[in-house]
Amino acid sequence: MVSASAAKGDNDEQDEQQPSASSSSSPSSSSDASPDVATLRAKLDAAIDAEDYALAASLRDALRALEDDAVAGVTEANARFYAAFRAADIDVMASCLGFGDNVTVIHPGCNAIRGREAVLESWRVIFSGATRAAGRGAAVALDIEAVDVQVYAPPAPKDSDSSEYSSPSNSENGSIGSSSSSSNNSKGTGALGVVTCVERVDGGDSTGRVVATNVFERGSDGRYRMILHHGSSAPPLRRKA
Repeated sequence: MVSASAAKGDNDEQDEQQPSASSSSSPSSSSDASPDVATLRAKLDAAIDAEDYALAASLRDALRALEDDAVAGVTEANARFYAAFRAADIDVMASCLGFGDNVTVIHPGCNAIRGREAVLESWRVIFSGATRAAGRGAAVALDIEAVDVQVYAPPAPKDSDSSEYSSPSNSENGSIGSSSSSSNNSKGTGALGVVTCVERVDGGDSTGRVVATNVFERGSDGRYRMILHHGSSAPPLRRKA
């Protein structure tokens, strides 16, 4: 029904092909981005805590430059999403999502769920089930790995940090662009990044593969947040000879 309950498949799978490196305007594997955005943020926080403001200023400039690299920003956002998924951490998942009625999730075998709060509630239900399965007091860790990760991220517009993008809110044909609805506090800039990958899922009594498409929008703070996650159960690969 959901990503953690993918269609049953063979555990003995063929090795996934490794994507080749490419530029920010074309497919790129997640390992292409270096240095790491999350690592720079952690170092910046540590420098501020240590009151080393000269180092903090240098790290802030480096972080800003890296966040201007669309591929690096989208790659980091995608990694943060799957870290929240694996840890069944609803607070981190909330920080991964965009704002407003344009946020959408389609879990395998389910209809589209629209709106930040409804999407977040769907993840809360999934994580609650994982918590019950792990047992009270046990650490929750969902066995899910994203492989064959491809990142599509054209350079963000130069003025994307200072202006907010507005497009028609959800219509009958299902727009996934930034919502202009007054009922949300979206701060999207209209700069989008797309990730395609295969999720290898081991849910105990249910194992398999999910083909996923993740769409992220760059916020006015430079961070990319998820506005669409679409997971579809994939047929099992043939066993090796």
